[in-house]
Amino acid sequence: YIGELRAMQDKLNPLDQKLCFHPVTGDFTAVPGTNAVEYLLEHMPELHLCLDLYHLNRNCSDIPGFIRRYGSRICMVHFKDSIGDTLVPAGQGDIDWTKVKASGIDFAIIRLGYRGYGKAGRMVEDEYARQNLRNAANAGLAVGAYFYSQALNIDEVNDEIIFMLEVLDNRALDMPIVLDWEIPANTARTRNMDATTLTDIQRHFCGQMRDKGYQPMIYFNWHPSEHLYVLNDLEEY
Repeated sequence: YIGELRAMQDKLNPLDQKLCFHPVTGDFTAVPGTNAVEYLLEHMPELHLCLDLYHLNRNCSDIPGFIRRYGSRICMVHFKDSIGDTLVPAGQGDIDWTKVKASGIDFAIIRLGYRGYGKAGRMVEDEYARQNLRNAANAGLAVGAYFYSQALNIDEVNDEIIFMLEVLDNRALDMPIVLDWEIPANTARTRNMDATTLTDIQRHFCGQMRDKGYQPMIYFNWHPSEHLYVLNDLEEY
């Protein structure tokens, strides 16, 4: 797997881009003397981190030590609050973006909304999306956006694109726009997705958003990269 990641980094080097790894619970599998995440970081010093506080809190007994060891390689922090294994709303949702900027943060990827993972798949706008888009930009941060997708086909991803554009309301973005497609539970409507369909969904999303003047980006974790995407068909994004 390290060889595959290095091949990805080799493709990114001419673009002056970093390869960032977003470890989740399943990636902290025990290996002799350590866990798979730290093994990967120790053996691939060029790899950077997208640090997810929920997964780190669940799997790391020495979080300050982990951050001290790899702090210089953290390029993004995914803020989440949790009680045990349960995710809870981070803070109160009303963010002081001026303080965020003053703390040294350069950009924010704002959630526009989500599709429920039940059978109905109802789409819901994040109640703070428009406020966060406006206030983060006013504070001087570069701003991107994402939608938590449960699309099963092209028709549904078209609905999600329309939904995202309505929330953006002609707002330009400095950072990418992302279709964050996931399988959140073994009962989710997305649980039986196949690689060809999901790859087509992401290609369609990226093409549509690029045509509308946005920079699309594909976000996924380890499992989809191995089982749910035809990565060769997505290289241009």
